[in-house]
Amino acid sequence: MTITFITPVDVVPADDDTFQDVDLTAHIPGGMTNAVGAIIRLTSSSGVARNYGFNKGGGTDTFVKFLRDTDAHVWFFVGIDVNDIFELNLQTSSATYQVHVYGFFDTEDAFFLANDVLFASGTPPAWEDIDITDDLDGSDDAVAAIFKFYNSSSSAQDAGFQHKSSTDDRNTKLGPDNLQGGFITGIDSNDVCEFYRGAATSGSARLVGYLKSTSEITVNVNGTDVSLSTTGSFANLPNLPSDITAGFFEVVLTTADQDYGFRKDGETGHPQEGTVGDGVLHGYGAAEAASNIIEGFIAATDIDMFLLVYTTAAAGLSPVEIITMLNRDKINPIRLM
Repeated sequence: MTITFITPVDVVPADDDTFQDVDLTAHIPGGMTNAVGAIIRLTSSSGVARNYGFNKGGGTDTFVKFLRDTDAHVWFFVGIDVNDIFELNLQTSSATYQVHVYGFFDTEDAFFLANDVLFASGTPPAWEDIDITDDLDGSDDAVAAIFKFYNSSSSAQDAGFQHKSSTDDRNTKLGPDNLQGGFITGIDSNDVCEFYRGAATSGSARLVGYLKSTSEITVNVNGTDVSLSTTGSFANLPNLPSDITAGFFEVVLTTADQDYGFRKDGETGHPQEGTVGDGVLHGYGAAEAASNIIEGFIAATDIDMFLLVYTTAAAGLSPVEIITMLNRDKINPIRLM
């Protein structure tokens, strides 16, 4: 089963200022028996910067950084344990947050580390190589890396991720005051991507996991420009692949504090637009497609959107693949005619 989206559901925990278990068992779609990670959108209505942090269930990381401003939103991708649990830390009143689950990663599509791996080497300002080879599980063949990234400076600093072979060079500012977010970027055949830091104090990348090489996942070496010209309302994104079922997007702004969002075509009742926060010029987003259409929202035309990773429908299994799957799941094989 490929990456699977659901109708978004709020799972904000009751307590705050400590890491709390969030059990996603009830929200995993039927037929998905091997979920290993979740797609999360966090929205703040507090009006001020608030710390938050997230771990795979059972993780021991204590990393917390900021989400900024009223209606600010951020996407992140987190591992879940065998009991379908991840851990979330929200500062002060939980009533200032919404924590929506949008979908799940299957074990055949992704792997999530028990704890983050920190990358903070190199000599900024420059694009620096990040090699995740030593962090792969067994013989896994990875095509994209999943990160937390953050700015540890008190002022906005340039930052960005890209495929090792990319020429995109998008490294606009990540906001000040320890702001963090999530990002998925392609890697090359040597398991290398690039991370840009504008200054030695402008933060680091923390590897959370990776996407595996499957026929349903496609990584763009250079992001496909899917920017909109219509402002103030959702509109169909241009230039999407004709067979897309879900997309993961990079968002770049010229002016800070502008709203943007993504949603499945025709979705109502759960608007996804939100500001990236004070001083922030770099964001991310994800959405399911309906009839190969994803809608986007921009508040101004100086907001650009780029498709980095997308999924397509799984092809039919061959008889050999069916037998392999049945044996793996300890189901008595059937005779194929």
